[in-house]
Amino acid sequence: MKKINISELTIIRAWLYPKSFFYGLFVIVITLLWPSVPLKSLGVWVNTLFNTFPTNLLYLILTVLSGSFTALYVYKKNTMKVCNISKSGSFASLFGVVLGACPACVPALGFILPLSLTITLSYLSWVILLASIIMLFFVIYNQGGFKRELKENG
Repeated sequence: MKKINISELTIIRAWLYPKSFFYGLFVIVITLLWPSVPLKSLGVWVNTLFNTFPTNLLYLILTVLSGSFTALYVYKKNTMKVCNISKSGSFASLFGVVLGACPACVPALGFILPLSLTITLSYLSWVILLASIIMLFFVIYNQGGFKRELKENG
């Protein structure tokens, strides 16, 4: 079996490309700090984030995958002349943050949704996060993020 060097993976190359690194890191920071806005306190969010709840671990995974998808998107957009780029990863990131992790977003939906649906959404937030993570993995795989990219000669 042929041994694959991890630095040959497209997703790693995307993170090593300066412009995509910047955008990926920017998305990670914004996504990670987004829930602190409705809580109006960074300290409360950090204390909540580092508790042992499985939802918090899923949110960290979602954050890293969102940044990786953004880095891959920017890398492919800037380095490849002809490519098909899916934008469904952006939907998965937004869906996971708003319905899966944001502590004030689901109650805010209570103004436009029935109470029973709002309660169900807040109870099943971990399922929404898990669905978003799976969707992001699929989108990154579909975009060739886990494929080997050959080095250019010259």
